[in-house]
Order: sequence, then C-alpha cells, then structure tokens
Amino acid sequence: MAVELGYFTLPVANIARAKEFYAAVFDWDFDEDPTNPSYAHVNNTALPFGLHEAGAGDVRHLYFRVADTAEVLERITGGRRHP
Repeated sequence: MAVELGYFTLPVANIARAKEFYAAVFDWDFDEDPTNPSYAHVNNTALPFGLHEAGAGDVRHLYFRVADTAEVLERITGGRRHP
C-alpha cells in the first residue's frame, strides 16, 4: 500500500518573525488568513506544508495520505477494537 506524506507543519515561536525570516532566506510566500493568525500556509514550495505558532515542547505535525483508511487501521490494531 502506498503511503505518502500529505502535509506537515513546523512549530515556530513567533509566526510573524518566522514568516519574515523564511521569506527573506528562501523567498517563501505565505497565505494570509486573518481568522487564524497563528498559522501560515507556505504557497511556493514543492511540498505542501505550513508553520504554526507553538509553545515550548510542541512538535511537528505530520499528515499521511493513504488509499484505504480502514486497511491501515486494521494493520495498526491487528483487528483489535479499542474502547
């Protein structure tokens, strides 16, 4: 079964400063969403991802695409149901 990374986010301490830095260094362009000022989607990269403002200890978020969610859950749980 093919599994691929569909999207990911990177935690940053300050979204405004991170956008300024990455725009200057890598020429990244960001979506502006006034309803979610703590998140920025990166528009002009080969991989779909974004930055999220996070507190200490926050981690990257990885989202995977799979063809059959039920099959993946079966493989993870071995058919066992959890409450």
